[in-house]
Amino acid sequence: MSVLVVTDERFLDHRPGESHPERPARLEAVWSGLDAAGLGDAVVRRPAMAASEEDLLRCHPASHLSSLIELDEAGGGRVDADTAMSAGSWTAARLAAGAGLVAVGALRDGEADTAF
Repeated sequence: MSVLVVTDERFLDHRPGESHPERPARLEAVWSGLDAAGLGDAVVRRPAMAASEEDLLRCHPASHLSSLIELDEAGGGRVDADTAMSAGSWTAARLAAGAGLVAVGALRDGEADTAF
């Protein structure tokens, strides 16, 4: 079975706070765990691509995207009670959305059996 992992180092630029579950240490722990289990080479790694505005508008209203861009330009802030943005969050979010598109395309084309 082949496992595709779509990733980008810029995911680590999303820094919502040290106690937030989406902090960079979470992603670093995934990679460390794969390597510690001897599975680091078993996954197929592909680079993420940033989702386009058109892609994002399929799922989100333009007003939501505008508010996220404003927060990004301000250096970050609170989206809501559970969600915080840092200076790198907007880029990381666009890459994460694009990673989903890359993964679906790869699965559709038979390049992997599963994706993360």
